[in-house]
Amino acid sequence: MLRLGLTGSIATGKSTTLRAFADLGVPVFSSDEAVHELYRGEAVAPVERLFPGVARDGIIDRTELSRRLLAEPARLAELEAVVHPL
Repeated sequence: MLRLGLTGSIATGKSTTLRAFADLGVPVFSSDEAVHELYRGEAVAPVERLFPGVARDGIIDRTELSRRLLAEPARLAELEAVVHPL
């Protein structure tokens, strides 16, 4: 089986391309969607411990988390250390 990885910067058409492959019946995996699921479940408690106040109604508020990371970009490694293993 051939595996293809699709990467790129923000707003370069990755999601559009992923949907096009899926529409053709190609099995796809979206790491973005995987993280969104984690932010609605398993990652909520550990991320909230790192960044108190980013969870709202049991879900990580990605806008608030982004705001916090923009203010303290060096803390991105801490977030990655929690989310990547999950």
